[in-house]
Amino acid sequence: MSKPADLGVVPKKKPAAAAMSKPADLGVVPKKKPAAEVSGASSETQSLINSTRKLTLNLQAPQDQSAAPVQIKKIKVITLLRTTKTNTHLQVQLEGRFLEAYGTTRVLSEGMDFTTVEQFKKGFPHLLPLVVMANMQGKKILEMSRI
Repeated sequence: MSKPADLGVVPKKKPAAAAMSKPADLGVVPKKKPAAEVSGASSETQSLINSTRKLTLNLQAPQDQSAAPVQIKKIKVITLLRTTKTNTHLQVQLEGRFLEAYGTTRVLSEGMDFTTVEQFKKGFPHLLPLVVMANMQGKKILEMSRI
């Protein structure tokens, strides 16, 4: 007895187009209506959606403090607000406005000619108010020296 494979007979397959019955299978995508038309949303809902979109587009990422340019300014140090482990926070007068500025305690003590940080913490408040030249980047004091 012979097998069909021995005779060279191969069973027929359906053509690719006939095997697919759905229009999505043929690469044709039916057009969809916008959600407002389908659900019958009110104009009030649409205006709320539009205003929400406008708000999200208008939001901008906050600018980084490090993006501020380095400026050399003449400032008047009014008071020493607080000293943390690494930073010293000062109240300064800059262009007629009062603001809180900060800098590393080591950099500020070197700029004021103190040899140690402990001497700076003890002696600096007795020098206030004091007018100095400072390199500032935003509210951060990068370098400070007496005038």
